[in-house]
Amino acid sequence: MLRKNLKIRAFTISEMLVVLLLTSIITGLAYGVLNLVQSQMRGIETNYSRNTELNLLRRSLWVDFNSYNHIYFDAKTATLLFENELDSRSYKFESEWIVKARDTFNIKLIVIELFQEGRPQTQGEVDAIALESSELFGGQRVFVYKKDLAVNHMNR
Repeated sequence: MLRKNLKIRAFTISEMLVVLLLTSIITGLAYGVLNLVQSQMRGIETNYSRNTELNLLRRSLWVDFNSYNHIYFDAKTATLLFENELDSRSYKFESEWIVKARDTFNIKLIVIELFQEGRPQTQGEVDAIALESSELFGGQRVFVYKKDLAVNHMNR
């Protein structure tokens, strides 16, 4: 009687181990690359939000400087006060943030310079402000000024 070969064709153990090893290496590399991409995306998102916060402050100050007739700075309370005949608005400068009514700008400032007609001021009426952010925000500078109208000179 002839015996038929009843052997099932299959991979050997060494072939299976090689496949498992290659699969685990490729999977590990894929997770490593994914982790690097995610950390880069988080960094980009953080930088974008910081720049957006600084741009929002710049835009808000620019609108208020050119909308209000009188601008005062109180050094004791670190408050910048905007006034006109109809309304008033204030910015409170804290160590880690700036508060404007219900808005909070999470910006740490290291330098606040005030000017009146090009001369440095420490308090009182101002027509320009220069702010410098901390290194966390790239040490960016913001300079906002008010266009001086003839009416303002006549009212003094």
